[in-house]
Amino acid sequence: MAKIIKNNLGNFLIICFIFLTVMVWIFAGWPQIWKKPAFPPEIQEVRAGDQTITETGVWNVPENVTLVTVKVWGGGAGGGGGKGSKPLESGGGGGGGAYTECMCVVTPLDAITVTVGATAGSNTNGNESNFPGDVATCTANGGSTGANDVGGAGGTAQAEGGIVTLAYAGGAGGDGSKTDDSGGGGGGEGASTSAPGNAGDPGVAGPGGTGGAGGTGGDGGDGGAGGDGGAGGAAGAITGGGGGGAGSQNNIGGGGARGEVIIEWEAAAEYSVTITTGPVAYGTVALGATNDTIATDETQIAENNGTTAAKFSIKGTNSAGWDLQGTPSGDQYRHRFATPNNTWTTLTINYETLVASIAQNGTQGFDLEILISSDTAIQAQQNVDVYVQAVTP
Repeated sequence: MAKIIKNNLGNFLIICFIFLTVMVWIFAGWPQIWKKPAFPPEIQEVRAGDQTITETGVWNVPENVTLVTVKVWGGGAGGGGGKGSKPLESGGGGGGGAYTECMCVVTPLDAITVTVGATAGSNTNGNESNFPGDVATCTANGGSTGANDVGGAGGTAQAEGGIVTLAYAGGAGGDGSKTDDSGGGGGGEGASTSAPGNAGDPGVAGPGGTGGAGGTGGDGGDGGAGGDGGAGGAAGAITGGGGGGAGSQNNIGGGGARGEVIIEWEAAAEYSVTITTGPVAYGTVALGATNDTIATDETQIAENNGTTAAKFSIKGTNSAGWDLQGTPSGDQYRHRFATPNNTWTTLTINYETLVASIAQNGTQGFDLEILISSDTAIQAQQNVDVYVQAVTP
């Protein structure tokens, strides 16, 4: 019985020793079982997105986003108030807010304070909206309020740094009338994404004068209607519509509508290339001689499997025993590449252009040629690597 226990203990110790040896062998990397890193690197992904901002606040730039399209509307102005004392007059309509569209550079994860033009009251200018990028600020100005019986001007679009892609002014407010019991001017329409805002109509003279219609017709916010004699003006509509002017007799103009900011970003382009053919086997090459993939029928195919057009670049490498040289001697070799119908180009350890642009899902064939030194010291089997990368065209 004692002998059996001893033998079992000895076997147990042997198994433990083998187990520990294998674990040390694997995780110490001697010899390496696999190439580091042991785990695949994290893949960075940027999804397309957009965000609408309707009041001033902080916008946090998403991770990996560096460029955004910004659509900015300024606020509409309030309409002018009516006047009940001599000389009697109705208020002019408020101008509509402008529209500006820009491309803005941003820094990932930055906190950006976005200003949105708030609603404007009677006899008050419209408020500007803006988005401050890293190198430029995209701004859409608010409209101007009606002054006495004169309609206010529409807001103007602007940006610092030349980043504007679209810019449209808001519509002007209509004029009020100076007679007793007259109508106020209509508010100007807010600018749209494709055209300036339309102007409001003037008020009709009294007695019994009607207010002018607010500017309409585009996809900006409509201007508010001017008040009839003895009535206040109507508020402008979102986005950026100017308020209507009041009819005479001490009434107030309509409020100007708020602005807005929309931020849009695209998904990041992914560049990727796959060699769809197998490894090249040059076989035995005589000293001082060449061999190529044309002779061995091993033309290589590089496929663009990224999400956009890409530039393919190529480079060679030194091997464990050979150095890559244009004119080989000693323990050296020369590698060259060529695309169909083009001459051979010598590979170096730096990337060179294989093809300037290849469409998504497109393929590019290329051949390789090796020249072996005539030095007898190079007589040994070697594995040599060639790298192809996909980058921005």
